[in-house]
Amino acid sequence: MKINTFQMLPLAKSLLEFLQNGVNVGTIIFDEQGITIDVDRARQQIADKLVVQMKDWKPEYQGKELLDDQTRMAGARFLAGVSISLLKGNK
Repeated sequence: MKINTFQMLPLAKSLLEFLQNGVNVGTIIFDEQGITIDVDRARQQIADKLVVQMKDWKPEYQGKELLDDQTRMAGARFLAGVSISLLKGNK
């Protein structure tokens, strides 16, 4: 199966928007916790917020729904981890 890049663009755009949301949430967490940040806890807090934001998101590719609850949570944890990585060098 060859993935059609053009058809996947809406998915990629949404993922980038969720990543931005994760960075925004992470910025607040980093500002609140300061230098003593618990990275694992922050990652989980970001992921929890992203899962809530993603609950009604139902991306499809060629008529196939792409996310179940486990995949949605895995995606949120991935984006939370990327958000933490992006923020670590900025604080």
